[in-house]
Amino acid sequence: MSDPGSDYLAVCQSAYDLTRELAILKDRDIGFEILLTPPRLKPPIMLIGYQPGNAKRDMPVREARNKGFEKTWPQSNTIVDGSYLLAQRLREIFQEDPDLLARSVALNAVFIRHVDVQGYEKVYSRSARKEILQFCLGHVKSIVDALEPARLMIIGLGTLSLFDRNATSIQKSSTTARTISRRGRVFGREALAVPHLSGSRITREDRLEIKDAVLKYCAV
Repeated sequence: MSDPGSDYLAVCQSAYDLTRELAILKDRDIGFEILLTPPRLKPPIMLIGYQPGNAKRDMPVREARNKGFEKTWPQSNTIVDGSYLLAQRLREIFQEDPDLLARSVALNAVFIRHVDVQGYEKVYSRSARKEILQFCLGHVKSIVDALEPARLMIIGLGTLSLFDRNATSIQKSSTTARTISRRGRVFGREALAVPHLSGSRITREDRLEIKDAVLKYCAV
């Protein structure tokens, strides 16, 4: 009988092994990123972002590849020790309980790197994007089911639409009237989506309200 404690690692590793074989990656030297943290069973929070970047502020594809990030997951939690803006914003949210973030898991919904979503949609046809999305979300579901997170936090309101196009529970900012959180379902599990925290249009007041919404959802 296999050790059930190791099954989740095999599920995560399978995502890397099969992604490396994608024809789209062989045709273009664009790279991919799946997990941003080591996987762990029953994490208090699983964070799911839309897609890894490939802009000047991001790690170059070849550097990421040389460090083994396309062979398997990182050995440390890059949300906790990363210098990029999203990681900083997340640490601000959980500054009263940094261990909660340290015990969490983070991954991308779409594994293929690109500078931005708009550019990605211009470069790849609708049918190619649909094929990529089906492939990636299939693995994301397997990872979610294997790890069994207590809470799902979705980074980017648009990211939630990949999983739930009927999400209607919306919280608006008291100062700017923008949406600061939305509730929905991800593979049958309740999830909270917030705007991408590195967005330049998010005010300090909005960030505080987002923090409050996240902490209430996570019951911190």
